[in-house]
Amino acid sequence: MPARPMRRLRLLTSVVAVTVAAGGLLATPSQAAPPAAPTLLPDAPAAAAAEPAPNPDILDVSFPDGVPTDAAQSLAPITYGTPTFGTDPTQGPVMTVDGVDDAVGFPFEDEWPKLTTGVSVECVFRVDTTMPVSNEKDLCSDKEAGGISMYVTGGNLGFMAYVGGAYRSALTPIDGNRWYHAVATWDGSQIRLYVNGQLAQTTAASGALTFPVATARRFIVGADASPTGIGQPAPPSTFAASGVFSRAVSADEVRALAAEWDTSVPVPQADVLDVDFADGTPTERVRGLEVRTFGSPTIAHDSALGRDVVTFDGDDAYGYALTPHWGEISSAVSIECTFRYTGALPPSAEVDLCSGKEAGGYSIYINDDKVGLMAHIGGGYKTARATIVPNRWYHVVGVWNGTDIKLYVDGVLAATTAATGALTLPAATARAWTLGADSSPNAGAQFYAPAKLANARIYGRALTDTEIRALDIAAFGDHPDAGVALNGSVPAAGDHLSAPVELDLDIANEDNATGWTHLLDGDPIAEGDLVGPGLKAGPHTITVTAVDVFGKEIALEIPFTSDAIPTGGGTGSGEGKGVVQLSAIATSPDGGDVSTTFREATATVADGGVQGVVKQVPATLGFEIEDEQPIPGRLVPDDDNLESSATSGDLPVQRFDVEVGEAVTGQQVVWKGVVDPERSVTLRAWNTETSRWVELATARGVRDGDTVLNAVLRPAMVDDGTVHLLVLGTDPFADDLAPRDERAAESKDSFEDPDDYDFSLAHFTDTQYLAEGAAGGTYDDWDGVVEDADLMKAEEQAIWARAYEATTEWIAEQAGPRKIAWAGHTGDVIENDYYDPLSTDGSGNLLYPGLDEQVTREFEFTSGAQATLDASGIPNQVIAGNHDNQLGNETGPTSRFNQYYGPDRYYSASQSWPAGASYHAWDETTDTEGEVSTPGRDNQNNYVLFSAGGLDFVAVGLSYGVTQAEADWASSVFARYPDRNGILLTHAYIAPSTAPDGRGASFSGDGSKLYDEVVTANPNVFLILAGHEHGVGTNLKTGIGATVQHNVVELLADYQFYKVSAGELWPDLVDSAGNIDLDGDGATDHKASDLLQFGASWLRLLQFDVDRSEVSIDTYSPMFDDFGATEYDDRNRYNGAEDNLVLPVDLSSRSTTFSTDGLTVVTPTDTVIGTQTARSGWPATVEWRGLAEGEVYAWTAESRVASSGEQIGAIRQFGTVFRASAAGTDVTAPTLEVPDGTTVRVGESFDPLAGVSATDDTDGDITDRVQVVGEVDTGTAGSYALTYVVADANGNQVVAPRVVRVVEAVDDRTVTTVSVGNVSVAFGQELTLTAQVGPSAATGLVRFLNGEEVLCEASAAGGVATCTVRTLPPPGDYVIVASYAGDEDHQESQRSFVLAVKDAPVAGKADPQLRAKAKKATLARGKAPVLKAKLAPGATGRVVFKSGGRTLCVAKVRDGVAKCKAPKSLRPGIWKVKAKYAGDASYTADKVVFTFRRR
Repeated sequence: MPARPMRRLRLLTSVVAVTVAAGGLLATPSQAAPPAAPTLLPDAPAAAAAEPAPNPDILDVSFPDGVPTDAAQSLAPITYGTPTFGTDPTQGPVMTVDGVDDAVGFPFEDEWPKLTTGVSVECVFRVDTTMPVSNEKDLCSDKEAGGISMYVTGGNLGFMAYVGGAYRSALTPIDGNRWYHAVATWDGSQIRLYVNGQLAQTTAASGALTFPVATARRFIVGADASPTGIGQPAPPSTFAASGVFSRAVSADEVRALAAEWDTSVPVPQADVLDVDFADGTPTERVRGLEVRTFGSPTIAHDSALGRDVVTFDGDDAYGYALTPHWGEISSAVSIECTFRYTGALPPSAEVDLCSGKEAGGYSIYINDDKVGLMAHIGGGYKTARATIVPNRWYHVVGVWNGTDIKLYVDGVLAATTAATGALTLPAATARAWTLGADSSPNAGAQFYAPAKLANARIYGRALTDTEIRALDIAAFGDHPDAGVALNGSVPAAGDHLSAPVELDLDIANEDNATGWTHLLDGDPIAEGDLVGPGLKAGPHTITVTAVDVFGKEIALEIPFTSDAIPTGGGTGSGEGKGVVQLSAIATSPDGGDVSTTFREATATVADGGVQGVVKQVPATLGFEIEDEQPIPGRLVPDDDNLESSATSGDLPVQRFDVEVGEAVTGQQVVWKGVVDPERSVTLRAWNTETSRWVELATARGVRDGDTVLNAVLRPAMVDDGTVHLLVLGTDPFADDLAPRDERAAESKDSFEDPDDYDFSLAHFTDTQYLAEGAAGGTYDDWDGVVEDADLMKAEEQAIWARAYEATTEWIAEQAGPRKIAWAGHTGDVIENDYYDPLSTDGSGNLLYPGLDEQVTREFEFTSGAQATLDASGIPNQVIAGNHDNQLGNETGPTSRFNQYYGPDRYYSASQSWPAGASYHAWDETTDTEGEVSTPGRDNQNNYVLFSAGGLDFVAVGLSYGVTQAEADWASSVFARYPDRNGILLTHAYIAPSTAPDGRGASFSGDGSKLYDEVVTANPNVFLILAGHEHGVGTNLKTGIGATVQHNVVELLADYQFYKVSAGELWPDLVDSAGNIDLDGDGATDHKASDLLQFGASWLRLLQFDVDRSEVSIDTYSPMFDDFGATEYDDRNRYNGAEDNLVLPVDLSSRSTTFSTDGLTVVTPTDTVIGTQTARSGWPATVEWRGLAEGEVYAWTAESRVASSGEQIGAIRQFGTVFRASAAGTDVTAPTLEVPDGTTVRVGESFDPLAGVSATDDTDGDITDRVQVVGEVDTGTAGSYALTYVVADANGNQVVAPRVVRVVEAVDDRTVTTVSVGNVSVAFGQELTLTAQVGPSAATGLVRFLNGEEVLCEASAAGGVATCTVRTLPPPGDYVIVASYAGDEDHQESQRSFVLAVKDAPVAGKADPQLRAKAKKATLARGKAPVLKAKLAPGATGRVVFKSGGRTLCVAKVRDGVAKCKAPKSLRPGIWKVKAKYAGDASYTADKVVFTFRRR
């Protein structure tokens, strides 16, 4: 036979190199641009196939030299019609058919008997017309009344085979005018259809293969066989090859076959920015832009995509220096971003993926449950959004073509929004392009996203739908496969169980799917659970489902059979008169009796060992122990001898090597000892197969009695007859020291007893509204017009002032009684140094008349109130918030903040502080001894040294808007004092929690940077205090730091927006109608129900117990003498646990220790103690006699269904380990009362001893001796088994089981929507904002938020909330959020809109009606651009034309027209020009922007 022709191997051509894309798709971009330019995919050799491509053994068709040829068996071709032959530039020799009567066939009469057990068909083709097609049309086929066919129908490619008495088919969509490599296989049970190397569809197909009718047994390329010739011809198409195999080829072989053909589609070339992490680097490939790294992004292989991607953890990003190149995307753009969002949806705030949109620009971002394109076009942000789900790979392209913005998701247009006008560029210092976040001023990053990114590209034009579809195919292939598969399981498919086994699933690429569910016969089960207990005899199925990262549903089934296997209900033992009573409970699946056999077990007690300290869990069998000491003698349980470990801030460890002989199935190890309830103990064994110390069990200590660890020993843990064991004391640093539900409020109304703690710290923040009211500015709208509504009554100012002063006075007075060692204010001391009080409009008029004087009054008032702390001698600090330093723009020694809170003030105050305490400004200089040689002049950043409770502290303060230099300085201070416990106080660190207990807060403005660069880098930092955003947040973060790991507590306690009723402020002035007249003038000043912002009158007192390394935090208002601010949060977010809490703190005094009472390895034997049959669920009991006092014993119990049937399974339960004692004469077990099955909701509290009682005929009430075996995790839904055990003084014991079900809490409140449109207003005009809330029955508050600033707020009534903005922001565009807080019956919701604040019209002057453009929109090189402006006919003066700060030309206005010529030397490109008219006596100033293009 002739040799098989060489396939068109892409590596042998001279076009470009190739790469294998996701799932093996051969995806080589065909570039229209010069080959030297960067390409879409990395220039890398093709990935090697898993195995070589097989040769078809039945038929192997190609068209060398225009001749149809079979290289498999030299079958003779039969030509139909007049097909044409030629050479395709990528595929080589091809055959083209006309769709009417062209085809080529091969005799197949003798081949069909070879295909009865399996077959594969290969077809390499291009449909030379658009899809869909009408009716079925066959490509590579022989299926007349039987047989097989590769065909097209509608918009699909299909394969059919006549199996089991009918045609079975698999279909998948394809496009016309594109090359495809298709393989279909049948293996006797399934049809699989592969396209371009990827599995596209699977169809069940069991039974016999029916051959075609005898007169039509010809395999046709280009049609189907018919009894008289051909039928159902292909549409106009071109074929490169076809093949038939006498077996089902494997998936790897299909990929190898596909790799021989170039079926890629042409893709566009990124010309502005091109970042592809497939090469393992963040390199930008268009022009090599400089890249800046934020945090620690990780580039690693992604098994779903088959390539490297970058992972951002929510505080990582890459920034690219795009600043000089924004002109290339100012008139049109396409932004490509391939990502997998790994956080929860909706996020607590907007997060950005591929972005540069600070005050202008573009962004691919996520908010709510949607991904969107945001673009600042025509003076405001425009968005196009589409719904997504988390942990799914998406290919997104955002396009702006000058008239619309479009969002494409996975190659399909998902949203379109009109967007005409000019692009607003981002702020000048924020024009980087950032991946994993958004760009922020000063080349920073913000709005971080937890996500994976594969690539990001920017194109300087609007791509077409076809190009975007091609990019999507290049990213994922046509049929991406995440590679999720079941490699094996216990039980395995087809197994038969006679005893329980642990469910163990070996799933390949399990992380490439989410939403895993595991069901055993329809009931939930989890990996690690026992499969068997409770099963009836017969067949069973384990079903595993999930959704992979490409959105494909996964369903895996494991069928098996079992005997009838009982369910274990617990074991127990008790002693009396030298007899040990053993008991075990088991439940039959059919309710019948259960027979239990009790057997002796060998109890091997550990004899000697060593102990000391390690820094981390050892990685080798032999390892070094610090301060190693021997442990002498046997560790016998219950012998009143405890072996205490070392006490250390690291890991105290005890090591034992126990000789047990050969490994025996069912061996157990039992540790018993004493552990502090706030610490844990972990038992580990050396695994000889994995060469690792494997964790067997871990538990927190119990308050009364012993802690017991019990675990199974696998055979691999017996090392030549020896079990190597480690017992480690660990610090869980757990947030479970106080209730985290409504119970926390029960104990909120008091501080800790000062005798119970060592010292305390006071923290307060965001006093801005108190300062504003004390200075008389609460109602003023700063429009320069004095109105009655602007004025505060003296009585109002006085009470606002009292609230602030009460705080500082209380701290000073309580410093001694409450042991207050330090006080800190974390910024926003005042309210109104937010906008520049001296900013002016275009005519030089103040934007906010009177605001400058108000700011001065606020600083003067607060300075006086803070002076109380200075005079008290308490070390204290103040930092500036964004309302104290104009959003971080007013800094340095001459700032207003420093005029009132400058270093001189604190250098002076520190002279009266306790010995050793000192103040330091960040710009001071010190000598070699650390003494201040040159005092600083800037207190925006500072630190304080002080001591308390026998410990030394350094508290570092950083004001709002932390720069790189400031972060570096803070880190250097902590590094300078490594032995001091470090406190970081800063303004914007974490955002309010959305959880009822206030836990789980995300980062705020400066938080991510400070966490990365200051907190994690310095092991002595243990506490962060913050303000800024309205609400509460608490985080415990453990094991942070790259080298030395430590734990930190992060606290936000900002009550500024909490509200107190006027009736509570002036209770004596409320009349019978609920009115309040403050000054007795007969006019109502307030309603008793009015809510006023007095939340900042609450402070926090942090009370520290040094020995326990714990802090008890109480929230208190000296003004109201009231504990806990929860009730004053009108958003009703929290349950009281956020304000009354006890937390662990990683002080230098924190340490761990434990004591071992006994360590025993238990080995089962066949020696029977006794057997008893009991009712299902009732205890079976036997007596064990003849035991010796003081010896250690152990036992097991094996239960079987008491039946004569053959399918009888068994369950073995581990008994107990005990030391035999001489008990009394009492032989009667106590009576134990336990509630029946209980159901609690997720998050609810559960007390396992509530309702439990025990009495004994001798000892009386022994309820306090009841022990509970098992735990209930109320944070996770499921069923939890508890066993209750109680024994009397003589060891008589009773055991009772209980099942507790934890079910998901359901928010059954009605879903709401907020509707609001964009708003435009002239500065100085009154603005009323209105939001529609649906349904109309919804009540509750609607806030209009500009960032964290509240413009105004109103309660929803009848579906509408309307309020008036008191003070407008400066002219500009703002993204405002209308946030509905929800009520008891309605869920929260929000909607964003754009508020455009225009310049205020100048009184008495007319609008000049300025329009401007270039005479020609596009100019050839060497031509001088003519720039022209038109104005109102009476306007005079000049028009200045500028671009990028450069003046192009100036024109005088004549008869309403001004025109001039720009220089001929302007470089090629798009020029953005601003035409600015300064105005005259009759017309206001004006400006417009336009563009023109220079070739």
